[in-house]
Amino acid sequence: MSWPSKARESGSKTGVAAVPQTDDRSRRGKNDIRHSGEIRFMEQCLVRETLGGSADTHNANEARHHSVRTGEAREEQARRPGDKDSRIGEGRINLYGGAWRVENIEPKIDAVTLNVNLLRVDLHKVTDKVTTAEGQITRLPPITKRLEKKVQDLTKKQSKVASKMEDQEDRAHRNNIWITGVLEGAEGNKIELFVEDLILNKLSPKRLSNYFTIE
Repeated sequence: MSWPSKARESGSKTGVAAVPQTDDRSRRGKNDIRHSGEIRFMEQCLVRETLGGSADTHNANEARHHSVRTGEAREEQARRPGDKDSRIGEGRINLYGGAWRVENIEPKIDAVTLNVNLLRVDLHKVTDKVTTAEGQITRLPPITKRLEKKVQDLTKKQSKVASKMEDQEDRAHRNNIWITGVLEGAEGNKIELFVEDLILNKLSPKRLSNYFTIE
């Protein structure tokens, strides 16, 4: 009786799922697991037949146990760090719903990193501008005080000039000469010469000499 062939037949009858072969290392690991399962299966069958149990019942039970052990071994192999599909360094993570590639997110991470660096540069520029503005603002109070003092001095000077202008205007009104009979605008641009000619030639200086003096 060939025990390995019997184990293979029982495994095929129970519908053990075939493990996909990815590379030599994973295939060797799966073969070792299957071989060790067959050895345990043969040992248990031998013990039970020696004790007088039913071979068919034992074969059915062992086939079920073998199927469960094979499924667990396959899941363990999928989670093993040496498997290509489970290594993060290869850019893949084996999930129950499929494979998710890490390299697909790397461009997005690079873009976010670039944007963060640009924001840092802009923030540094804004910080420099704020620092410069703060320095200028701290220099404003002394300048403002000096300007306030100058404005006060100019206000005093303006009041003095205004009083002088008022005095000059009063003096100008007192020195005005109103001559009746002379048309407006007849004096021309040189009013002093016109008045002098009018007094000396038109009037009698001898009779008016006591009332005014021509300077």
